[in-house]
Amino acid sequence: MIRAEQYLKAFPDQQLTKHGPGEVQAYLEKIGRKEGLEDWQHHQIVDAIQNLFQLIEADWLEQVDWGFWKSSARSLSPDHPTIARDVTATNGYEKSYESKDKNTSLARSRHTEVLTKLINEIRRRGYSIRTEQAYEGWAARYIAFSGNRNPKQLGAKEVFSFLKHLAVRRNVSTSTQSQALNALVFLYDQILKQPLGDLGNFARPKRPRRLPVVLAQPEILRLLEKMDGIHYLIYTHVLNRGGKGVVSPLDAF
Repeated sequence: MIRAEQYLKAFPDQQLTKHGPGEVQAYLEKIGRKEGLEDWQHHQIVDAIQNLFQLIEADWLEQVDWGFWKSSARSLSPDHPTIARDVTATNGYEKSYESKDKNTSLARSRHTEVLTKLINEIRRRGYSIRTEQAYEGWAARYIAFSGNRNPKQLGAKEVFSFLKHLAVRRNVSTSTQSQALNALVFLYDQILKQPLGDLGNFARPKRPRRLPVVLAQPEILRLLEKMDGIHYLIYTHVLNRGGKGVVSPLDAF
């Protein structure tokens, strides 16, 4: 309750129903800079805000990466982009974008200039840190996938192959593939000034069928027979109320 009240007090002139992902992200970025804030406190703040908007059934909840904000509770280095949002990125930016994947690290080291331009354009537009990290990450992975070639020498054909790879080989979700597409469209439109145009019908991820988990009739019967006490009395009462037409205990319900 205290964390939720603190969030509300930060927007005294704005109704809660008028809030969106922008207000949440701006608040979490600001609160994350406070000195002396423990990791568990940061996690608690994110939880409270998420619960607050779940209560009012905000339709944009899925647009906020709550898992990212909870995981970002760890202590950040002074050069981390979350803290340095108003600072122009330099060729040393990759210190804040380390990767365990060798190919992605190689792409960053060989194509620092274009990735730095990408970050600076995102910061100039005031996009969130999450967008910055996602777009830079997809650009680096795309370059690595394309053999570490200069992205200026690549185009729609390579982007098409990368998106197909994500769907077929990596089995990513539709939203993840869409995010990758948005990042690459931004890279080519705004940074390289080489619009991709129509990419055609590239492969889309298949949504897995989610079948409900239910008990079979024999399993339900065994469950009912194990009841005792007041629950058993209710069960026998319903069973007896079924009368002669009851062939199975399940018919009584």
